Amino acid sequence: MDRNPHLHACDACRIRKHRCSKERPVCKNCLESNSTCHYSGKTQRSPLTRIYLTSVESRLHKLETLFAQLNPDVDLEQALASSNRSTPAKSPIDTTHGSMSTESKQETTLNEVVPNDADGFDWHEQGATVDDIADGMASLAIEPTGTGYLGPTSGVVFLRSLLLWKGPHSSTPRSGQYHNLSDKTPTPFLGFTATNSLNLAHTVSHLIDAYFNHYHPIYPFIHEPTFRAQYSELVRRPAERSWNTLCSVVIAIGAWSIADTSAIGTDDHHYRQATAFLENSGALELADMTMVQALVLLSNYAQKMNRPNTGWNYLGIAVRMAMSLGLHREFPNWNLSLFQREMRRRVWWGMFIFDSGASVTFGRTVLLPDKDSIDIRLPSNIPDEQLTPMTSTHPAESADLTIYSSLIAQARFHLATNPISNRLLAAPVISTAEALASNGVFDTWATGLPPYLGRNYAGADTTLWSRFSRYKLWWRCWNHKIIMLRPVLLRCLMKSANKDAGDQPTADDIKCKELCLQYAHQTVCSIEEYATQSTLSKLSSWYSLYFVFHAALILCVCICAEPTSADVQSWTQDVQRMRSMLLDVFHGNPLAARCAEVMNHILSESPASPSYGVVNQVSTGDFDFLSWPVDLEDPFAFIEWQPT
Repeated sequence: MDRNPHLHACDACRIRKHRCSKERPVCKNCLESNSTCHYSGKTQRSPLTRIYLTSVESRLHKLETLFAQLNPDVDLEQALASSNRSTPAKSPIDTTHGSMSTESKQETTLNEVVPNDADGFDWHEQGATVDDIADGMASLAIEPTGTGYLGPTSGVVFLRSLLLWKGPHSSTPRSGQYHNLSDKTPTPFLGFTATNSLNLAHTVSHLIDAYFNHYHPIYPFIHEPTFRAQYSELVRRPAERSWNTLCSVVIAIGAWSIADTSAIGTDDHHYRQATAFLENSGALELADMTMVQALVLLSNYAQKMNRPNTGWNYLGIAVRMAMSLGLHREFPNWNLSLFQREMRRRVWWGMFIFDSGASVTFGRTVLLPDKDSIDIRLPSNIPDEQLTPMTSTHPAESADLTIYSSLIAQARFHLATNPISNRLLAAPVISTAEALASNGVFDTWATGLPPYLGRNYAGADTTLWSRFSRYKLWWRCWNHKIIMLRPVLLRCLMKSANKDAGDQPTADDIKCKELCLQYAHQTVCSIEEYATQSTLSKLSSWYSLYFVFHAALILCVCICAEPTSADVQSWTQDVQRMRSMLLDVFHGNPLAARCAEVMNHILSESPASPSYGVVNQVSTGDFDFLSWPVDLEDPFAFIEWQPT
């Protein structure tokens, strides 16, 4: 059999993500599995560049002029309308797919957005800012070049589709131009200079307090009394390289978490200090639980500072290191103290929820071991004062909220839904029946929540963190449901728009669409409620913005696709709520400014206009769902991004 290394893989190997031997007439994999081996070749698509579109428009104008000269008595518009009524609409699908059977269409892989060049996914995030290519929410990086791979569950894939539906004449909203990130210089550190060196210890202590006041109650991955005792050198510290890295990142997150002008640059300084310990001291050539904690916190900080791929890498190292330490195993016969065993659980499950969440955010496969390979127990719902290094008898778990309650609930959430997250990245795209069945998995998780984490909890919140922990859980649940139902919603909208196609939405399609809109509405209202009744911290502000923007995009696409719907008034009111929050609650937040810019662009309406928020003023003419193929299993498969 002949083998040409320059040929593309066969269809079966591409679908199954196998390495193809590229032999003709049958490759090795197909020969072993007795499958039909077919080589479709490379799909050729027209580029969506401004130059190409200008040339097409010019050619079309010449053809229209020639048609008018040759047929002066024929009205071109009437002829086109008559042709559309008499001829069934055909989907603008590449002819290479014309002979594919229904079964093979069902197996078509997701056609993610790709950059122009082979090295287009390469990224460099040193000195990145919100005006650059990547953002930590994976929701605003419209051009794929330089951002790393972002898959179907990431918010930016949905946003790209909206901007393409906006039409070829639409310019892409950008706050800044394409920057060479390697040319950027780090933010100067302004906090520790010779003039205030005497206040160094006090400043660091203040930032450590900020970490434990604002960040630790939400993500309790380290033990506060132990850390403070180690910092004060009252007890023995861990290995120097691990301790220095952990201490630096704790201070960095503490500085980030407070809106204090005196701390400007402090977080970046200590972040770079932490990474320097990793790079210069051979820290990755050792493994201990302290280093796992440091890597997990570094990953989250990097994401918050719009270095998502950097954070992704730190998290990947943390997972591998944790497994090398056996943190995913309970080891019931190991002679560990109650406190040591509990800390192993907290570190593992803290890392688990971060890695699971990041995988969904970036549209990348969850690579964590499945629940059958993990036997370490979930953390105990016990306050710190009842479980110390000296505790010898296991205390009873609390029936009330502790800082570990949300960690336990989110760990259970991802254990139940990680298979769904990976399914959303696979081919074929999730069906309506699968989406409804998966929706029940989320509901089952929700029914198992303790009352103090319930959606309608009426008790008093004694702390800001207790309120935020509960709200964030529900925002996350609704967000995952929205991501899962988005493809079905898009299919439903496109089927409805193509009334002559003979393929109208089923009752289950419409149910999925209504559920998706319901979760978007609940998200917007819940975040508005939280923002008006609570003081937003840096952490709560970041998550609020991420979840509300995802929800608002769902409402936007429905407003534009169905401007005459009886529900458009309600959708527009929700969008108005979101825009008001962007202008008021998130005032001064550069990510919020980008989100507002995108929203205004999609709805073609300026927030300064007198008609701001009025339904009948929203421009929807540029959204042409009739030009999109209704028989594509994957609504995102038609996107081929060509940055101009």
